[in-house]
Amino acid sequence: MTDVRSSKSVAPDTACSTRGRRPSSIHQHSYRARRDELTGLASRSLFVDRITAALSQPHVTSTPFAVLFINLDRFTWANDALGREGGDAVLRGVATRLRQVTSGPDTVARIDGDEFGIVCPTITDADAALELAALVSVALDPPFTFGTEPLFVTASIGIRMSHPGETASAVDVMRDATVAMRRVRSRGGAGSELFTESMRVNYTKRAGIDHALHQALDEHQLLVHYQPVVQLASGRITGMEALVRWDHPEWGMVPPIEFIPVAESSGVINAIGDYVMTEALAQAAAWERMAGPHLAPTVAINLSARQFLNPRLAGHISDLIAAAGVNPERICFEITESVLMDDLDSTIASLRSLKDLGVGLAVDDFGTGYSSLAYLKRFPVDSVKVDRSFINGLGIDAEDSAIVQAVIGMSKALRLATVAEGVETEAQVMALQSLGCDIGQGYHFSRPQPAAALHNLVATGGVLP
Repeated sequence: MTDVRSSKSVAPDTACSTRGRRPSSIHQHSYRARRDELTGLASRSLFVDRITAALSQPHVTSTPFAVLFINLDRFTWANDALGREGGDAVLRGVATRLRQVTSGPDTVARIDGDEFGIVCPTITDADAALELAALVSVALDPPFTFGTEPLFVTASIGIRMSHPGETASAVDVMRDATVAMRRVRSRGGAGSELFTESMRVNYTKRAGIDHALHQALDEHQLLVHYQPVVQLASGRITGMEALVRWDHPEWGMVPPIEFIPVAESSGVINAIGDYVMTEALAQAAAWERMAGPHLAPTVAINLSARQFLNPRLAGHISDLIAAAGVNPERICFEITESVLMDDLDSTIASLRSLKDLGVGLAVDDFGTGYSSLAYLKRFPVDSVKVDRSFINGLGIDAEDSAIVQAVIGMSKALRLATVAEGVETEAQVMALQSLGCDIGQGYHFSRPQPAAALHNLVATGGVLP
């Protein structure tokens, strides 16, 4: 195994350092183009050149090298908290620490914003690359200080090893390292991941889905189906959850688990969310006209993380509700627990602005994140939805049963409604009723269906057989 450099400060090569002879005025422009002005590290263009040069060396046919792509976790939040000057100070501090764990042949670069990269021509095996990534993480562990407040920084690190005889370009290598980095971020950050061929397959598939999703919006391939939410004792429908479905002309019905994460990461989820919201609000208005204000079901609409973080969300929703002509009391917005816990102060402000519209609010997938009674009581919400993973184990797994019981008890203490998701059996219905849960949703009652298929059910009072 290649020896990995120690964590003490070592002198980096000229590609990484601003020390040495000041460039002449003739070469000032070229120098700036090759350097990041804030940190003195190599620029993105120089980073690409170093990867290209490494790929073109004859020894690459038999000796691999490593590229690390480093993205600081939640730096945007830190930058907002500290201001531009504080954020810049942190970036300079990160650059210094990266220099300290690299050696002469390495090229350390600031690629863009809070993204950094390292080209390591002397690291020839994956274990050594992982050890260097670990050193980077350790180097970032001590807090940075700006003013009097300490700031803790972690990083998601993607690693791309070159392969003997490959014909990849520098852009390919950087893309692959970025894919590995995003895998780390999807698990919560603060770690490293080696790029593998299976990631390439997944990336290609995701890229195809992303492209097809844009076509799906233009060609009206997306549909909105509705799944009833019912009172467990009576079987009466109290609400409908609006769920997006994708009917691709060649692939058929694409499962949401395959395209929603792609839509989230690419940003197309905003357009999809607007489509679902517009359709669902119009349908809620139609059901209200048909069944009357007392019997019409409440329509629940999911808000993605990107939608919820939009500072103009409440105003946008207000406009859509007015355009649809629906009573806002017939609408409930669901936000997942993990999204709510990202920034408590901002979350509470956003929830209050939505609540001021007169709509209902629900915490979705409750129990899978980090909420507690102390947090939940601060949220102006009306209900919590117990995640289906706990309902699956109800009456079978003691821990799942205890969690469901605790959530129901906590909700009652806070005067919140509790909705059990993923109810599939009569035994689960009986168990939920014995625990005091009044509302359920799942295949035991009904699968998601087009609105037209639910027309008669809503018109006749919404009682399931």
